[in-house]
Amino acid sequence: MAPCPQLSGETDNCGVDSRSLGEPCEVASDCAAGTVCATVCSDGACSSVAKRCGRLYASCAAVPAEDNLCDIREVRECPDPRSVGVVTPELLQQSLQVQTAEQPTIRIPESEKIQVEPFEELSGAFCQKTPNEERVEARQEKASDSQDGNDQWGYFISPTAQQRFKVSLKELADQTFEIGGSVGVKAGAILMGSKVTVLEALIDLSLQHCGTEIGATIKVFGDAIASCDTVQGGCQAGFSSLEPNGKGAGTPKAKKDECNTKFAKRNAKAGDLRRALFVSGAVKDFYLKNGTTKDLCQRSNAELGMQSDCDDPNLVNNIDIPNAWAQEYENTASEFLDHDADFTASRNQIAGSGEIALFDPRHRISAKAATLSFAIGPVPVVLAFEVFGTWGLTGAIQYGTSYGGGPLELAVNATIPIATIMNDPADIRLLAGPVVTPHASLNVAAFAGVGFTALSLGIEGSLQLVTLSLPLDARIVASRVGTPDPRDRANSDWNGAIIEGMPTNKVWEWKWGWAYGAHLDIEAMNGQIDAALRVRFLFVKKTFRKRITKWTGYSKSFAIIGHEGGDPLTGA
Repeated sequence: MAPCPQLSGETDNCGVDSRSLGEPCEVASDCAAGTVCATVCSDGACSSVAKRCGRLYASCAAVPAEDNLCDIREVRECPDPRSVGVVTPELLQQSLQVQTAEQPTIRIPESEKIQVEPFEELSGAFCQKTPNEERVEARQEKASDSQDGNDQWGYFISPTAQQRFKVSLKELADQTFEIGGSVGVKAGAILMGSKVTVLEALIDLSLQHCGTEIGATIKVFGDAIASCDTVQGGCQAGFSSLEPNGKGAGTPKAKKDECNTKFAKRNAKAGDLRRALFVSGAVKDFYLKNGTTKDLCQRSNAELGMQSDCDDPNLVNNIDIPNAWAQEYENTASEFLDHDADFTASRNQIAGSGEIALFDPRHRISAKAATLSFAIGPVPVVLAFEVFGTWGLTGAIQYGTSYGGGPLELAVNATIPIATIMNDPADIRLLAGPVVTPHASLNVAAFAGVGFTALSLGIEGSLQLVTLSLPLDARIVASRVGTPDPRDRANSDWNGAIIEGMPTNKVWEWKWGWAYGAHLDIEAMNGQIDAALRVRFLFVKKTFRKRITKWTGYSKSFAIIGHEGGDPLTGA
């Protein structure tokens, strides 16, 4: 502590005159007029403080000096009375002069600037494409109902189709996608002005970059008689590449996970390949302009594991270092091709096609059957005659998936646009649809031979009087078609020989289509004649036949309804 000198001059807010201290207080209202409630030291050492009423010094010049009460480390600042006033825009304009000339200190000296390597420039043709983005869309389509008769009586067929897709082009080397849709058809009768749905079939499918899922339901009078929405029933048989799951049937999880893992590794390696391409090209351009520098040498040793002498006086002419970066690109390309082949083999394992019989209830009706045995002299003669028929309803799902091109094994009707889509040079295809066929037939069979009822040998003839069937089917397809990249590589910085086996640049376009139809098939008077050996003993009934002749009668198919639709999903 140090002595406090006497203050001089007029200042604001001077201290309280200790000689005027009076009664204790808490706030100013506790004190008499002309006094304030001040905080003062209780003793010379100021070990504690108290609030007491007191009067301010009229002038700071009257404040006496104090011994050993001031801290010399503190700075006491008082406002300059000349600085107190009102600031106006005019005063600011006078005190702040506008700079109209560039000041010497505004620019960084050339010696202190950070040198940045120039950027590589791409030709305008490489920048014409808009940034890739994820597209999600769904659309419901319903074709016009087909019906015949009038408002009170007749039949109707009502189809529906829906497409949905999610295509992401964010993957560096290949796209992730989920293409799907559903197609269905309802058929029934118009009875007294009301539509009664007799038959309804619906199939839903989904194709992903590493898997397929299919579900289907067939209803008769509103009750499901067959479906692929559980692991039970007849859905498991016939799937060559799918297995039942909680939603229907789909690619086995183990195969799907394996494919997705290899897909991710392939695209990761494609990213490494792209980086290696850019770096090797940049090193080549740098070398042609500057030669091999010490910095390039050190980075090559660190990143490529080289052991070049970066202090070599002839380092600038060292061609091995830029060649090492070119070799690094070729090695990365070889690794990418290995991953690509591994992924392709995994994905080909999840492709397949087939037909799944959901149900096939056939019923046989014997209208008339008779067997007559008699003898002509010593020769026993057996005659047999039967009129019988069959009727039933069959249902099945047809499906097919193909990755990497190649035709589907599933036959496709020559309808547009499905036929067009399936004939495109597509690398990925999916087709599926339900087929439901009600049918009925009437037949005649006759046998004439010698022998006994238990064992006889003779001639058997069968004649198909008439067979009627009404197949109703619906199909939906999707395919991915790649066309060559239209950008001109020959006149760009990227012109050069392509590494053998490396995928070429393509523009992907997704297409889809759907179709439904119904037709009446009639066959009549088909027959054949066989040599027959009949065995009828106890519970054994067996006939051994050898065809003698066969003929074809009348056959005709009448189209009742048919419609198709479709358009590209992505692309121009």
